[in-house]
Amino acid sequence: MNTPSGEYKDIKYNTNHGITNFNGDIMMPINQYIVKSSYNSAISGKFVSIDMLRFVLSRGCRFLDFEIVFIQDKPYVALTTDPQYTLLDTDNKILLTDILTAVNSFAFTNPSPCPNDPIFIQLRVKSDNERVYTEIAKSIDVALNYRLYKQELNPNTTFNDVMGKAVIIFDNDIHPQYKELSACENPNSDTCYDLTKYVNLTSNSRMSTKRKYLEFLETKKGTILTVMEDNTVNVDSLTIAVPEYFNSAIEDNVFTSSDVAHPNIYTYTDNYNVQMLCYRYYMRDEQLDICEQFFAQHKSAFIPYYIALAFIKRIQQ
Repeated sequence: MNTPSGEYKDIKYNTNHGITNFNGDIMMPINQYIVKSSYNSAISGKFVSIDMLRFVLSRGCRFLDFEIVFIQDKPYVALTTDPQYTLLDTDNKILLTDILTAVNSFAFTNPSPCPNDPIFIQLRVKSDNERVYTEIAKSIDVALNYRLYKQELNPNTTFNDVMGKAVIIFDNDIHPQYKELSACENPNSDTCYDLTKYVNLTSNSRMSTKRKYLEFLETKKGTILTVMEDNTVNVDSLTIAVPEYFNSAIEDNVFTSSDVAHPNIYTYTDNYNVQMLCYRYYMRDEQLDICEQFFAQHKSAFIPYYIALAFIKRIQQ
């Protein structure tokens, strides 16, 4: 338990994920799908590990999330609740380049059960050092360049457009001015790595909204969803739901900590118009099991919104 591999091996899911490549309508806009999503995707509790990332991908997750710190001029994946971004909550850290290389290795081949599907990668930066943007861009370029979707997402971007591609989402909560800070002094230089050229979507923008779990409960419910004749529903953006930040130490028994309850995927899909409800696979609870069953029953990491709504209505009757 006191090593990355030991901690990872304690995370057991005995049920079959049931997922294969998506074989439904691929011509709908990407906001018309519910996506199997994870948070802190390389963390198993107190450690960051490639094994844990591989496990999350093996469960069919196609939305990955990584928290990035900047140490000795290098971006690392770790976890910190320190306001100064200096002290780590995890006992180790892994270079972002190594994490993204592992995504490239495992997301589009075995052990992923759905290698033809797109993979969404959300990056959350916890650093005030402006050099972090250049170094993140370098990591993306080295690890994922030929897999990257090369355009910004827009309301007409379809599943087909991004199929088999990596889509980069930048969380601009902490750094809303990241675009200006990413600019190169000499944009035409071979050494220019402008992060905005690699990012397909910012998490709070015209195309996307990201909020914490409880923020949804503290506001009015989302739009009442209606299924149109073409099987689309009346959503006009992607909505991402993420866990609360908490400052308590992660308990040894990470599966039963009362601080880490996950929300119900049916409620957030139906009432709050959420397509990407992010679960921490190192904090297993009843709601994560329900999420696993939901995607297993549909045999896909992507469920068309209209199919998800019909399923939810049926089980709630």
